[in-house]
Amino acid sequence: MEYDGITIKPYTHQDLTVLYGVSWPTLQRWLRPHQSEIGEKNGHFYTTRQVGIIFNLIGWPPGKE
Repeated sequence: MEYDGITIKPYTHQDLTVLYGVSWPTLQRWLRPHQSEIGEKNGHFYTTRQVGIIFNLIGWPPGKE
């Protein structure tokens, strides 16, 4: 699935920090309150379902809404 140039696919923490243009601690701070809703990663990756939840909870990456 793709929305305005961003593909919803499995992403790592590092991938998400690049997409959002923030540091790892900042991304952690944004995700921590929603951890129960997002769920555990599958290895190093968030699943496509989890990435969709993340995008809906904290917004799409800048310039991609």
